[in-house]
Amino acid sequence: MKNTRHSRFGGTFVVQGKKSITEKDLIYHKNIKKIKDLSFDDEKTIRRHTRFDAVAEDSASKRLSTAQTRNCLKELAQKFLDVCYNPLMKKAKSFLCRGQSTADCDESFYLWACCFFMEFNRIVGFKLELVAETLSSDTFSYILQIIFKFHEEIKGYSSRMAHKIKLWAKRLHFAVKAYREMLENLSLMQVSKDSKIKNISGVIQNIIFYQQEYRELPTMLLKQFNRTFFTKSYLTDLIECTHLYIRMLDAYTKSNTLIVQLTKKVAKKKKKPAKKKKNLLSDREMQENVGW
Repeated sequence: MKNTRHSRFGGTFVVQGKKSITEKDLIYHKNIKKIKDLSFDDEKTIRRHTRFDAVAEDSASKRLSTAQTRNCLKELAQKFLDVCYNPLMKKAKSFLCRGQSTADCDESFYLWACCFFMEFNRIVGFKLELVAETLSSDTFSYILQIIFKFHEEIKGYSSRMAHKIKLWAKRLHFAVKAYREMLENLSLMQVSKDSKIKNISGVIQNIIFYQQEYRELPTMLLKQFNRTFFTKSYLTDLIECTHLYIRMLDAYTKSNTLIVQLTKKVAKKKKKPAKKKKNLLSDREMQENVGW
């Protein structure tokens, strides 16, 4: 009769060609036939998330078009940069600054256009004159204001209003991507052989490395991150933006002297408790009160 009882001692196996942390062959306690069946997650418990603690997922999906369509879009984007990018972005920013936008998402369209065309110009062949409108200290300041505005909007909602927070988080993602692309272009300007482009880059770097708002921006956004409302791609762009800013700051401090102004906190003087004044009554008043 064949024994059908399972042995407690299944044996120890060595996986050849796969090293462990000790640089020896990996030891495995189950009999496997294929290397793809090797897994250490079998006994791990899956963490369950509630409806309010669900992880935010990216809704955008990449679509691949034909080569002919891509070439047509490339020519269209290049003509747009050559003809009307700078005046159109200047006009759009002036409308947004004056509060003449018709919807809250108008700033998102501006940020998307800024990020897309600056990235296109950087990849095809960087030309400062084509994107000069969005590579200025005024645009950096405007993007910073938008990021702070979206940040405050997110803080104004409670965690129960997840749909509102996710909406503003998506808009904040557009702002972070635009800010990162502006830093990418600024780093290219710094290594340019043209002295004029280097001077423009130096002026902008003096602003973004000296002012406290720019230095505290990455820390503020990283502390605000919550996987329930922010997507993984947002975190990736934010980390890349922070890394790029720190790398540029490191290179800037090696060739320049960075002076950071520290503000001293003035301690408030504690008010001394007022002494109670004793009401000194005269002998006559005391006699009147007592009834003598």
